[in-house]
Amino acid sequence: MRSLAPPLVDPAFRERAKRDFLAGVPARGRVPLPRPRPALRPAWWVVAPALALAAIALVVLPSGPAWRVVSADGEGAAIVDHRPIPLAHTADLARALKPGARIGVGPDTRLELELKGHLALQVTPGTELVLPGPPRGWSSHDMRAVVWSGEVRITTEASFAGDRLTIETPEAAVLVTGTTLAVIRDAEGTCVCVCEGTVEVGPRGGPMARVTRDRRRFVFRDGRPPEDAAIREVEGVELVAFRNRHRARLEGRASDRP
Repeated sequence: MRSLAPPLVDPAFRERAKRDFLAGVPARGRVPLPRPRPALRPAWWVVAPALALAAIALVVLPSGPAWRVVSADGEGAAIVDHRPIPLAHTADLARALKPGARIGVGPDTRLELELKGHLALQVTPGTELVLPGPPRGWSSHDMRAVVWSGEVRITTEASFAGDRLTIETPEAAVLVTGTTLAVIRDAEGTCVCVCEGTVEVGPRGGPMARVTRDRRRFVFRDGRPPEDAAIREVEGVELVAFRNRHRARLEGRASDRP
């Protein structure tokens, strides 16, 4: 330590400290900072392999399954991200149905959609929602959707195990880990009807409660405590029919394999 040269002191700082000392002013502790060294540029032979790997990942890695239009019943068009697409143009409709797309259907329109390997949706007349996307990244298994109005029926596949779907409405949050259910949003709030499995439902930002088979939970828009009751019979019938149609499609594909 004794062999080290004494630190350099800025003359201006020395003069200011002297004046402060003579005047009885406490020291302000301002020490000049050393001039920063120029940043080292990485050699091209270090950067190039990393860039090459990133480019390969973008080209080779799969982007996940896309939504498929199973059926489109009714007349007119579906609105996808503010763009009207005639129901008869199923290929155009399927191309527009990207994860995170906002879609709306009219009072006489019904869509059935499938995210292969994950789940199926039935979009009933007068519904507006944001489509869920497939699990993101290599280790994330979370999907999100938003239901603004109307009713959406959902049934998951066996391969959905380990994934999670969070559905939000303006007043409610729904956590799905594998089940058949309906999310209905009307003028009073959000109703979640469970046909099979278990779903967690609660006010947004509030405590969640488990809703089991043949039960429903209503989260009120005005902030009243949620209401729990038995599922309505007509909704149970619709959910069972929707689930069975989707399972029949899956079984048909399995039987067609060599």
